Amino acid sequence: MTSTESTSTKSETLFELLCRNYDIVCTSIVCAGKKADYEIAVKGHRIITEIKQIDPNEADEATLNKGRLRGSAAAWGNSEHRIRLKIQEARKQLKARSHEILPTLLIVYDNGTFAGTDATDMKTAIFGEEKVVVSHLNHEVASVSPIHAGGKRRFTPDSNTSISAIGLMYNEQPRLSIFHNHFATNPIDPEWLRFDGIRHYALNSQNYEWIER
Repeated sequence: MTSTESTSTKSETLFELLCRNYDIVCTSIVCAGKKADYEIAVKGHRIITEIKQIDPNEADEATLNKGRLRGSAAAWGNSEHRIRLKIQEARKQLKARSHEILPTLLIVYDNGTFAGTDATDMKTAIFGEEKVVVSHLNHEVASVSPIHAGGKRRFTPDSNTSISAIGLMYNEQPRLSIFHNHFATNPIDPEWLRFDGIRHYALNSQNYEWIER
């Protein structure tokens, strides 16, 4: 594995450790003197991978400092918005590097923001806010639709189909949750990355919840 750990971000260092732990061949792709992304090879398959780190911003730092002083603090998180921004940043690069032939994986790492990032944030950022349609007849509820994707979604049949999946990386060991894009042109088979510390999820269209694959 080609490594430049002296200039690596925390997320890149954790990802390279994850690859070493599971004997995944991981090569960093250098562009203009900087690591643009990675190509990993596992079980005979190549995946173009981009790592995006979400660092605490000024609002996070202010809230965290307030909590240290007062013993507690509350604030409204916007983790799904930050994930959308990372998708926006990575999509052109992943599409170009993969030549729209290889599958791609965008990995997000939360480096200590106040609200944190979890699977629900990933679902909302990727497939949109939860939505139901309520029909009325004679001033009474006639029907309620199943929960389905609403606005602000980044993955649709016509957008970001070059991104095969998004991973959420955690500190412990480290470990990785991969959320698959069912619209992807080149999907990732979960069996390629079937390891103890890597879990796979797909969206259940019946109830708009993640199900493990």
